[in-house]
Amino acid sequence: MEHKYGSTFRAVTCDSDGAHIKARRLLPAKYEHMLILACSSHQVNLIFKDVLKLVPEFKETPEKTHLEKNIEKLLRMMHSGQF
Repeated sequence: MEHKYGSTFRAVTCDSDGAHIKARRLLPAKYEHMLILACSSHQVNLIFKDVLKLVPEFKETPEKTHLEKNIEKLLRMMHSGQF
């Protein structure tokens, strides 16, 4: 990786599907110094979506509350990778 990208990598984040689980298992064998992490932002995003479905105060209404707008902004940021 260092030769291909001209930079050293210390950590990699990937999703939790089958292909990435295998990558998280295989990469440390070749790159012992590298930290391989599952993407927790995606998991938190899914949790927020489920919670919003269960809480009556967050049901669709003509006018959204300040809290709802902030939560939606947070979810958009997480989805776009701005975190």
